Amino acid sequence: MIWTKISSFGIVAISAFSTLASAAWNLSANNNVALYWGQNTFGAISNNTAKLQKDLLYYCKQPDVDLIPIAFLHKWGPDGGTPLVNFANSCTGWQMFVGTDLLYCPTISQDIIKCQRTYKKKILISLGGGMPGYGGVANGTDAKLFAEKVWAMFGNQWHYFRPFGEAIVDGFDLDFENGPAAGYENIAYRLRQLMNDDKAKTGKEWILTGAPQCPQPDSMLDVALRNTVFDAIFVQFYNNPSCQASNWVLGKDQTTNAGFNFAMWDAYAKKSKNPKMKVFLALPLAGQIATGYVSRSKAARIIGDLKRYTNFGGFAAWDASLTDLNSGYVSYLKKALKTQPIPVLPKVVKRKADFAIHGHSHL
Repeated sequence: MIWTKISSFGIVAISAFSTLASAAWNLSANNNVALYWGQNTFGAISNNTAKLQKDLLYYCKQPDVDLIPIAFLHKWGPDGGTPLVNFANSCTGWQMFVGTDLLYCPTISQDIIKCQRTYKKKILISLGGGMPGYGGVANGTDAKLFAEKVWAMFGNQWHYFRPFGEAIVDGFDLDFENGPAAGYENIAYRLRQLMNDDKAKTGKEWILTGAPQCPQPDSMLDVALRNTVFDAIFVQFYNNPSCQASNWVLGKDQTTNAGFNFAMWDAYAKKSKNPKMKVFLALPLAGQIATGYVSRSKAARIIGDLKRYTNFGGFAAWDASLTDLNSGYVSYLKKALKTQPIPVLPKVVKRKADFAIHGHSHL
């Protein structure tokens, strides 16, 4: 996903959405919406303080959003070290754990709890992002210890270094974009183990997601995706000239990296450790921040097409700060997810003349 630098601008409320909570994350359905929050991407293209990233709770109140990955846990050393977080203009460094540069974010903590209890939204912590500051973990043992540290910081375990205090996230999103990829499989596998162990004790449903680039296989996540049970992947169909969403054409082949390749990802999911793993159409909310942006009308047509794939899970948006700039985009696609019919592909007619003259059909 795209990264933006910390901004010191204040948070100003806006009224682009209704405040009723009606969404519900359901991986047996194909109408889920995930909205990344935490990086204030709008701040990278504008100084309009009225439209910068709002607090987490503001987006949790939106009825069209089901799950919010918080971005990012963005920095760690080759042996794990003390991981650091960055949330742009939210939690900007006025509180840190003693002797570290790790932020303590009590307001985000309060928002997470309200998001989960009042608005029934799922909250993930996203690891990685597109900026330097991390790259693999030295070996399998260190990767396992790193995963246990991340679990202690955000999962159902007490640890002094908890950026969100008593708040417990609903899972982890792996957006590893920097290499080497050493250790990523071990991180994913150990997080899955810890989530499964906790589910057995408490009954809590945990979520593990990944955010690969659309060219397949993904250079950073492929081994992890093939060897660990993931619940969903938010495939980035942007910033990749060959397979990005802007190349979608109804009826065009989607089974190679030469073009929009959702069919390729659907097949990939079916062969994974979790054959029911959902594949999401991840898109940017503005053309100023990424290539491959598509209008809401074209995105809705793409969604109608993707409903024919059994592993299609919904739409993922980068990022929350752009919802005011592109007001109505998310709600338009949520409606499309609920109502858009599957387009009828034109039937291929075999002409008798072709059989008579050439012995086969020219399709």
